Formats: sequence, structure tokens, C-alpha cells
Amino acid sequence: MRDPAQRQRLGAVYRKASDEVAEFYAPRGRLDHMTEEQFKRLMDGGADLWSTWGNAPVLLVPCLRRRDMPPRETLPEAVANRYDSHLAHQGRIRGSSIYPAIQNINLACPRATGRKVWSTISSPSLAGRICRSLGRTMDSSRFNGEVEPQRLPLTLAEGIVPLMSEVVSPFPTTWLTYQQVAERLGLRSASAAAARARRAKWPRRIRNDTLEAEVCVPTEVLAAGPQMVRERRQPVHAEADHRAAEAVAAAVAPLQSIIETLSGELKAARDSNDTLREQVANAQAESAALKGTAGALEAALDREVADRRTLQQQIDHVRRECQAAQERVVQGKAEILDERRRMLATEDLVTRLKHELREIEQANKRRRWWHW
Repeated sequence: MRDPAQRQRLGAVYRKASDEVAEFYAPRGRLDHMTEEQFKRLMDGGADLWSTWGNAPVLLVPCLRRRDMPPRETLPEAVANRYDSHLAHQGRIRGSSIYPAIQNINLACPRATGRKVWSTISSPSLAGRICRSLGRTMDSSRFNGEVEPQRLPLTLAEGIVPLMSEVVSPFPTTWLTYQQVAERLGLRSASAAAARARRAKWPRRIRNDTLEAEVCVPTEVLAAGPQMVRERRQPVHAEADHRAAEAVAAAVAPLQSIIETLSGELKAARDSNDTLREQVANAQAESAALKGTAGALEAALDREVADRRTLQQQIDHVRRECQAAQERVVQGKAEILDERRRMLATEDLVTRLKHELREIEQANKRRRWWHW
């Protein structure tokens, strides 16, 4: 079902029933092999599922057609003697075919639509709520007070989804062996029946008891009856065949020469193509070699540029050192000139002092004559 309102109603019913189940399991606590975190994740995952169940784009509700057994008096004696046990067995296994169908749907839908598919089961109480939500009634006697997996009666599906039999095949079918198909359809052999089944893409199976292959033949094909057998064409007279062969040979002779000419041209074109392919291969090889050489030259050029940069840096460093040395030499010369000036000044001072000293000595000598 795809109706959003109907999906939301069913989601509310499912959420209410799941809350009751959660209240039932919560007091029981976690199992011995689970940690508190694992148990919490389990309960949180279930809560998320039943709280968003109605938001799914499509809800598929499997329905069961209840088929009662024939009356006891119409059955063979061996079966009639165990009629009650057969009824009990039928009640136990009823609806078991739904589970493989749901598994196949779970596998097929993600591949076809790219969406995830979830399946769930519930109790008869939830089935009754779903029935009331859909405005339908359900035969409660079929549960017999026992909790069974979710299986709604077929009457609930009317007006909601088409029956599975209508989806799979609109016509009744019959399983027959290839030989039986050949006899029923008037075919020549079982291999012809197998070819007919392959062309029509009839389902095929292998019997477990006899290991014979059977195909599912639609009833309308069997109802059509045997096909009309095609009449074999009568062989034509040999002389007419000979004349026809001569006429064909005469008509083919000019074409044969044209074919030979075209074959020669085709061979020449193929040889030319082979030559061109070789040239292209050689050109590609030369191009690859040139690319390799260009790559090597680029690498060498990069190394040369790097070396030149290094040398330039070294030259700049030497230049800076030379300039610094020249500046130191100039500074030293200036210091030497200053030292020379100081020495000359000192020598002049010494000379002047000597001169003054001599004058003083001479003055002292003249004073000796006039000691009185």
C-alpha cells in the first residue's frame, strides 16, 4: 500500500503494539551474554523501527487465502482415517509459504529499487488492530488462542493490493514433462517441446521423485490444442534444379570477378593499413623516446639552473667579503695616516722640547760667569 494516510494509520497501530511489547520486555532486563550498552542499543533500534515504520514509502502486507480440506467422505480411506491429524497439521503449517516469499522480496527489492527492505512479525492483537484500521473484519477463530506470526486473511487485501496469483500469472498453469508437452501440443519430439518452452520462457523445475524436468505450461496454450503440422515441400524436378543451378552460376560469374577484385583491393587496403599501423607505432615509439629525452634535458636544465643559482650566491658572498675587506683596508690606511700624523706631531713636540732644553742649558751656563 502506498497511500500516505493509510500508511500513517498502520504506523500508529504498529507503534502502539510495539510500545506494549517494549513494556513487556523491559522488566526482564538484558540477557547474560549482553552488556548494558548492547541491550540499550537493541531496545533503541527497536524503538526507532516502530516509530518510523509508517514513513516507509511502501508497506507490503502478506495475505493468506484459507483453503479448507475436502470433506472426509470424498477422501481415500487411508487419508480419511487420519483426517483430524491432517487438519491439525494443516493448521500448523498454514502460511509457511509466506516466509520464503518475504525473503525473496527482501532480496529483490534492494536490487530493483536501491532501497532497504525490512520485515517484521507480530501477534494476533496487532492483526486485529490492522484489520480495524483498514475497516475490515478478520476471522479470529483461525488463531485458536495461540500467538502466530502476522498473517492477514485474504479478504483484507481486496481493494488494497492485487492478488499474488494475478501478479505472477493471470492464467492457470500446468506442470508437464517435455514428452507430455509434445503429446499435448502435437509436436514431433521432446526436443521440439524443449525449444518451444525456451522460446516462450516457461518456468522449469526438476521433480524430486523422478528427477525429470518439467515446464509450467499456461492453460490457454493447452486449450488451443495441437498445432497444425506444416506440410513438407515436394522436391523439385532434377532437370529444373540443374537449369536453376546454371542460371545461378551464370548470374554469379560476373559477381565472382567483382568479388575477386574487391578482395584484392581489400587485401591491398589491409596491407596499407598494416603499414600505416607500423608507421604509427614507430612514430609513437619515437615520440616516447623524444619525450624521454626532453624529460632528461629538462631535468639537466633544472640541475644547471640550480647549480648556477648556487654559484651566483657564492659569487655574491665573495663579493660581499671582498667589499668588506676593502672597507677594512681603507679604514686601516686611515688609521695609519692618523698614527703618522700623531708621530709627526710627537716628533715636532720632542724637537721643540729639545730646543727649549738647549736654550735653558745655555742660559744656565751664562749665569755661571756672573755668579757674584
